[in-house]
Amino acid sequence: MAGLAVGSAGVARRCEAQLRPPASVHYLGGNSWAVRIARRLLVFDYVEGPGATARVPGEPRGLARGSIGPAELDSLDVFVFVTHAHADHLDSIIFGWQGRARSIRYFFGWRAGADPRHHYLVGPRAEAEVDRVRIRTINSHQDGIPEVAYLVQADGWTIYHNGDYRGEVREDFAYLRGFAGRVDLAFLVSGWPREEHPLFLLARQFVQVLRPARVFLIDRLGQERRTETFARFLSSHGAVGEYLHGNLPGDSFVVSAEGMGEFRRR
Repeated sequence: MAGLAVGSAGVARRCEAQLRPPASVHYLGGNSWAVRIARRLLVFDYVEGPGATARVPGEPRGLARGSIGPAELDSLDVFVFVTHAHADHLDSIIFGWQGRARSIRYFFGWRAGADPRHHYLVGPRAEAEVDRVRIRTINSHQDGIPEVAYLVQADGWTIYHNGDYRGEVREDFAYLRGFAGRVDLAFLVSGWPREEHPLFLLARQFVQVLRPARVFLIDRLGQERRTETFARFLSSHGAVGEYLHGNLPGDSFVVSAEGMGEFRRR
């Protein structure tokens, strides 16, 4: 009976995955990404970059141009995640979205303020659940700045954004695996292709433990193609996977239960 129960649970999980809505992954420049699932928009480390503001005259702002525009704010339930206070991860423009969005929630990995409407996930290993979206964090401190990585589970999808987290990776990733089992979409910072490089060690450990279906590698705006070298190095050193990256803010990827559906280049 125990074996039958395990098998039934596995079938149930596969059926749930097949019923989940597709996810649209949008590259917004550098560390900034957004994932749209049905009426939800999950925004990670949004910073308004030059690629977002150099619009065609008369063209509205929006995900297709690598920014958050009125259409996203007016029609979607927005979840904004900020990993830490460095300027390439936090832009004060996000606070101007309050009152303009259909609904909006903010999540910070530290005590970023005192607004009772915001969620301050002060660690270590904080948790929250809002409108059937489950959030967990793991923590590190670089240069005296508290930082988190986010594990977000929404509408059948499990999403991880690393930010600049560099903590106790073995213990923390094992902790997350207890909740996730496997990650569907992961956002990891790329580094130098060297075996001793801390970002390589972090990425390899993550891939081996959380077994992500797809990894979106992050580099500085304008240097996105460096991720291809890092991806090849990972694959040849024990971390085989499907690695992707954006080329320009506005690039998007559509992912469904069946796999990668479409890549749209801005």
